[in-house]
Amino acid sequence: MGFFDDLSKKVSDTKKSFVATTEKIEKESKLKREISSNKQSIEKTYSEIGEKVYNSKGNLQEISEFIEEKTNYIDSLLKENEEKNKEILKLNNKKICPNCSTEISLDMGFCPGCGKEQEKPVAEPEVEVIPEGKVKCTGCNEVIDANIAFCPNCGAEQKKTEVAEVVETVEKVAENEPSNTEEETEEKKEETAE
Repeated sequence: MGFFDDLSKKVSDTKKSFVATTEKIEKESKLKREISSNKQSIEKTYSEIGEKVYNSKGNLQEISEFIEEKTNYIDSLLKENEEKNKEILKLNNKKICPNCSTEISLDMGFCPGCGKEQEKPVAEPEVEVIPEGKVKCTGCNEVIDANIAFCPNCGAEQKKTEVAEVVETVEKVAENEPSNTEEETEEKKEETAE
């Protein structure tokens, strides 16, 4: 690769990194806003419970049903916030130590807070999305146009995969096949019935 190819690749990598970081920040901000909104709803519900208890003046059955409904609602919001906090930690490559609740990096083998050995994280395979009309070069793995015979980066000959060949064949057959009209379909049904 020449100087300009290296420079172009570095710019492309920097751009990808910037986009990924921006997306992470946006997602984290959204989760934090949702958590804050849930906390406000919880505080409002606490106030509603207090007001209901005060205004009920001893009607225990009514108070009990109301409190049960509201506590179930609060529990659901707390559970939702817990899940959102886990997502935020995951976005930042962190987790909570199950033994002492210290926030630690996912790659740590032992908790610095309590010394407990941590479970090894199961790495999720990264799935690369290749745009339509593009393929990976068989030689250098760069994403290139699907309809070219030789890679412009490394010069490797591009061989069509079996799947691509099957799709291409199906498309050609579909283009050449006449479509059945409703009348033809009815005629075929009548012939079959006889």
